[in-house]
Amino acid sequence: MNYFIILFFLLFSHFHCSKDILAELQIVLDHFEHDPECVFNQSVVDSRTIKLFPPCVTVFAIIVINEKTDLTPSQIKKYLKKMGALVGGIKVENSNFSNLAFLPDPKNGVYIKNNENLKAGFELPAIKITGNPNGQKNCKFEVENNAKLNAEMMCNGTYIIENTDLRVTGNMNNCGDQVELDESISKPFFM
Repeated sequence: MNYFIILFFLLFSHFHCSKDILAELQIVLDHFEHDPECVFNQSVVDSRTIKLFPPCVTVFAIIVINEKTDLTPSQIKKYLKKMGALVGGIKVENSNFSNLAFLPDPKNGVYIKNNENLKAGFELPAIKITGNPNGQKNCKFEVENNAKLNAEMMCNGTYIIENTDLRVTGNMNNCGDQVELDESISKPFFM
């Protein structure tokens, strides 16, 4: 599978409830021309909502995986297999997953929080994260409170391009000697 994702996080800060997620999805839809048949407008991925996932090459969605997700990573991967691009975002918080291998290769932003079983050694593919050049609406890249996760590799520059708010804290390993890295980064992308 050769995925790419455009995560549109210009206004995203934190997703708290389904109303917020659907409002953020509407922002994405307002900014991109889209086929309504290719919109996944569910607030969380579970055994009921995954059946509504559109079989499109380009999907417009904010994919939320949390404690309500009653699917395995392989079950989710089956539904994502036709997707070549995601315009929207991904949030994984409070899940029971030990890996996120089902996720498509992200290119613009990530929230991975409070996943007690996410194991050390997990790696994301290279992620292109960009925000607004004036710094007013930076993208978020947050990897927090995943006790078994070695998150050091997320701080080496591969995952950050420019105008990004990076926060990697509370994991088994964070960013080298730094306990917390929370700053706006502006640098060219090197892959």
